[in-house]
Amino acid sequence: MQTYWNLTDRERAALLPEQIEHYLAVERMRAGAVRPLEPTTAEPGPEPVIDKEEFWAVKLGYTTLALFELASEAAQVVDMGPLVEESRYSGVGVEHARRGALTVERVELPSERTAKVHAVEVKEWRAAKEAHEKAWKTFGEELEAYEKVGRELLDDLARVAELDALYRKIMRTWDEYLATAGGDERVAWQFLCKAYHEADALVAFSWTESSATPWAPTPTCES
Repeated sequence: MQTYWNLTDRERAALLPEQIEHYLAVERMRAGAVRPLEPTTAEPGPEPVIDKEEFWAVKLGYTTLALFELASEAAQVVDMGPLVEESRYSGVGVEHARRGALTVERVELPSERTAKVHAVEVKEWRAAKEAHEKAWKTFGEELEAYEKVGRELLDDLARVAELDALYRKIMRTWDEYLATAGGDERVAWQFLCKAYHEADALVAFSWTESSATPWAPTPTCES
C-alpha cells in the first residue's frame, strides 16, 4: 500500500488537500485508530428555578419570628403586643421581659412541598449536566489521541511546504538575476550562490523543473 512516507519531498509538496486526507486516513488505519463519535446526549438547559410564594413575616429587628400566609394573620400577632425576653439592662445583664417592636414584612419563599420537588429536579439536572460534560471530555481526549496519529505527517508537510517556498523563491531570484545579467547564465549563477546556499540552489532547479534553465549549472560556484 502506498503511504505518505513512500513519496519524495517534491511529491509531498504537490499533494492536494483530498490527497493529504487520504494519506492521513492510511496512517490512522495502519495505527488502528478509530475516529470517535460525538456524544448524542443533548446539553441540559439552565438550572431549574424554584417557584416562590408570598408569605408575611413577623420580625423583631432582622430576626424572623414567624411566617403567615395572610398579612392579616401577621398583623394580629403584632396587635397583640407580645413581650420578648432580653438579657441586658443598663449594662448589668439582667434577664427581663419587654414589649417587642415587631414589624410585618412581605417575603417570597418556596413552600415545603415546592422545595422538595425542586431538590429532586436540581439533583437530576446536575447528574445530567455532569454526564454530558464527562461524555464531551472523553470525546475530546479520544479525538486528540486519534488526530495525534497523523500529527507527524502534518508536521512533515509543514517542513516540505517551507522547502517548496524556499526553492520557488530561489527560482524567482534566478529569473531576476538572469534578466539583470543580460541572459548570461554563468554570471547569474555566481550571484545566485551569494544569495543562497549552493546546495539549495541546485535542488531548486530540479524541484521546480524550470524550463528556463536548459543548462546544467557548475557543481561549484566560482569565488
